[in-house]
Amino acid sequence: MVAGQEPTLQDLSREIHQNPELVWTIDPDRNSRGGITEYNPWERFPNKNGLMLHEWGEGPFCRFRIPGRFRDRSGIYILVAGGKITFVGWCQNLVQRMNQHYGTISPRKCYEGSEPENCLVNHRILEVSKKKQKVMIYLIQDGEPDLCDHIITTLLPVWNLDLE
Repeated sequence: MVAGQEPTLQDLSREIHQNPELVWTIDPDRNSRGGITEYNPWERFPNKNGLMLHEWGEGPFCRFRIPGRFRDRSGIYILVAGGKITFVGWCQNLVQRMNQHYGTISPRKCYEGSEPENCLVNHRILEVSKKKQKVMIYLIQDGEPDLCDHIITTLLPVWNLDLE
């Protein structure tokens, strides 16, 4: 990839020879006025141990879910926003990864010692959605973790880079 150029699905096809299928378009929960419902879960956590928020823990965050019919899907998931590949990961259960890891941020996920990836991805989905852009989930069914790593190191998706 050319430095500073955000990868597209065409780059994935040309450079990795993979054509993922579109699975779902993320639509965060909305309030009665149609705006995206935002929340900061760490505000509800008593934090008796004096834990520090990690780099992405402050939020704000949104909530979203994908349908259970994708539960048995595993492989390499690709998040695309504004036509650009923004994040690539591997999962054994797409519904669990999306709904439990990214779609709902618990207070504990916001603090050091947890996985900042969950907060980063959710927060970025919120940012993109507030700009009225769609975040779409693509899947390379049964794609292996080694291929996932290859895609990340070749295409350099910006949200993956933000975790380094």
